[in-house]
Amino acid sequence: MQSMPLLEFLFNAGLISCLAGAAAGLAGIRAPRRARIIENIGIILIGFGAALLFRALGHPTLAAIALIAGLYHTMNHAIFKCLLFLGAGALLALTAALAAACFVKAFGISFLALPRSENAAQAH
Repeated sequence: MQSMPLLEFLFNAGLISCLAGAAAGLAGIRAPRRARIIENIGIILIGFGAALLFRALGHPTLAAIALIAGLYHTMNHAIFKCLLFLGAGALLALTAALAAACFVKAFGISFLALPRSENAAQAH
């Protein structure tokens, strides 16, 4: 059997990355977000590496399944990240608007720094 160092390296790098990211995330190491990213990239590399290994070994069906799995996880990860940041931005915009509205209601001033009413003007 022919040696395939690049293909084996890609698969092994993905496996090590996946396991290291999962272990770091479970252990609660300082940067859990980075650990999840490392784990997801490892899963993607495992899929692509397995596809290349199966293709080189003459198993086209398994290679196609592994490639589809790697691409599916890539798309899943990209869409999830987009939705995550979209939700975080919406939450930030909502809380900033609510904080401004609470500030206006609590202190009786508008954004022009004018009192809302005569009672609010004399509420010192």
